[in-house]
Amino acid sequence: RRTEGWAAGLVLAGLSLRRSDDTQTFVDSFGGADGLVSDYLTDELLDSLADHDRDTLLASCVVDRLCGPLVDHLTGRDDGTQWLVRLAATNQLLRPLDSTGTWYRHHQLVLDLLRAEATRSLPDRLPDLHRRAATWFDEHGEPEPAVRHLVLAGDRVQAAAVLAAGLGWRLIATGAADTLHRMLADVGDAADSITGCVLQAGWSALLRNEIDLAQQRLTRARAMREDDNRAWDP
Repeated sequence: RRTEGWAAGLVLAGLSLRRSDDTQTFVDSFGGADGLVSDYLTDELLDSLADHDRDTLLASCVVDRLCGPLVDHLTGRDDGTQWLVRLAATNQLLRPLDSTGTWYRHHQLVLDLLRAEATRSLPDRLPDLHRRAATWFDEHGEPEPAVRHLVLAGDRVQAAAVLAAGLGWRLIATGAADTLHRMLADVGDAADSITGCVLQAGWSALLRNEIDLAQQRLTRARAMREDDNRAWDP
């Protein structure tokens, strides 16, 4: 599963496994950061690319799936769709996600490698790239990945605002209380300053049958409304 059937990846996994004394731990942790896999992909993939293609790969690896307009938004290119089609045709490690050639994803081992390299080589750009991704997803009606990228960009206040503005209520309406609970935990203390998020946390707790916590959150939300004379978030 971790190699997704990639033949070279299976061979490299087998070679690396010979050096491990703990098979299960190795399997659980195996990924693109493995030394043999990283060296192979760097030599066979990254080092064979033109500089602008390599830069595009590194800049766009912050997202889990890619389409042409998203690549353009992240990188400043104007040919993202054609770039993806070309890369997918020459590199089997870029996988189509639909039959229309709109959405793609990297093979997981490649994504591991790209993210490790991006963290190493362009750490100062990563927050801005995550903000760009958040803006794109929010503008295209996908607030859930927008919140995730805002958190990764370190902008938890804005992430909480997106939850309060509608996403949190949508998750409650669809019964996704656990998802909302995880997202509120990721946002952290920033959610405690927004009435809507506090109320959403109460609903999430209620749906998880945590009655005492739900009451605490509701009481806090009521107090925040009274203290700040705020209207309830929709």
